[in-house]
Amino acid sequence: MNRRNGYGTGPPALRPMVFNVRDTMVAIQGHLQSQGWVTSVIQGEPDNPPPHEGVHAAIFMDSTVITGVKLSGTIEQQNIVVRLYQAEAERPVERRESQLDGAYSYLEKRLLQDLDLGGTVRNVQPVQLESDWGYLDQAGTQFRIVEVVVPVVVDDSATQAA
Repeated sequence: MNRRNGYGTGPPALRPMVFNVRDTMVAIQGHLQSQGWVTSVIQGEPDNPPPHEGVHAAIFMDSTVITGVKLSGTIEQQNIVVRLYQAEAERPVERRESQLDGAYSYLEKRLLQDLDLGGTVRNVQPVQLESDWGYLDQAGTQFRIVEVVVPVVVDDSATQAA
């Protein structure tokens, strides 16, 4: 049989569907804003440095990988980054670290309590939740940051087509 006209053997092709990552980011944003640990939250990496006072957050996509295929579509892991910022100039240092740790700990707790992020994903992968603490210079302003990678499992982000 001729594969060019759609006949023959072999695996069906995967057709990407639009997955609404915005709803997932909004759910994470709501958790960050719910208790006042974070002063502001934006979706996407900021072009300009956040304000110098308080803890600020940016939420953006990092990577995706198809981890499985089922009859109706795919199973995909999407890694969403939550970057917490606090200006290095914020003093005293103990307060800065304490505020960042409070915001991070609260986010981690909320993610573990809401594993499906309000029904927007199948589940958060809590054993793969990871964070890196460091420093970032943005437009001449030094920030203490925590980057949290939130791995989420999504069903049917691509469908199979014969």
